[in-house]
This record gives sequence, structure tokens and C-alpha cells, in this order.
Amino acid sequence: VEVSVQPAPSAVDVVTRAEAFDRVLTDRLARARIPVTHVGRIIPITLHSPLVARRDHDGQLELIEALAPATILFASRRFVRDGGWDQRSGAMQPLLAVEAGAVFVLELPEGKHWRDLLEPLRRLEATGLGERRHQGYGHTLCFDPFHAQPAPKK
Repeated sequence: VEVSVQPAPSAVDVVTRAEAFDRVLTDRLARARIPVTHVGRIIPITLHSPLVARRDHDGQLELIEALAPATILFASRRFVRDGGWDQRSGAMQPLLAVEAGAVFVLELPEGKHWRDLLEPLRRLEATGLGERRHQGYGHTLCFDPFHAQPAPKK
């Protein structure tokens, strides 16, 4: 085992990640002979920690509100029971959360571009989504670099 102190990796700005995503999306759509009219209008949001939604069961309403006029195109998520022991009540405080790793894909209407939402995207990454964010819930990443990785070879 080797232990060493390493500097934290510098965060890649949302613009750089979004541009990389658009390049990959353009290439993949072109290879599939699908019109590339949606490039620039697709926004993938990845949960990096579980999400405890405020008003709905999986946070879709909050995402739409945060990134209006976007709509949900696709949601890939699972739910998990989470929570912990509350010493004051002497009981578990279970809750239902959307599991970390969930991906919500939003689509902007024609004539809109993700660049129109740079501040809301940055705010979403900085503040998170849903309840109990101060406890580590609701951390999000827009245009996760994972989505721009090459497709695995068959």
C-alpha cells in the first residue's frame, strides 16, 4: 500500500464538459444517420449522491423548475431506502431517495441552447437539488464526462 498526498484534480467547467458531450453526441447521431437537430438542446444531469426530493417522488419537478424551459426527455433511476438513527427519538428515520448514479436527460425547446442556462446549470452543481443537501444529499453534475467516453467495444 502506498499513501501520498496529491493535489485535488481541478474541476472542469460545465462549458468544457458540455462542448465535449455535444461533440460526442454529434458524432454518434451522424454515424447512426439521425438528424443532429437536438445537439445543444440535450442536458444530462447525473446524481453523484442520493436525492431526497422536496415535492415529488424523484425530483423531476425540481429539475424542470431549476432549468426551465427544459422538459424531461428520459430518466434512468432507482430508489433506495436511506436514512439513519436519530438519537433524539431513539428510532431509525428511514426515507426514500433516488439512488446516486441516476441520470436525468432534459431537452430544451427548439431555438434554445444549453448556453442559455449556464448560470442555472452552475447553480445546480454548486447547491445541489432536493432536501438535506447539507447532509450530502442531492449533489449533481451536469454533462458528466462519463457520457462523453467512447462506447465500449463489442
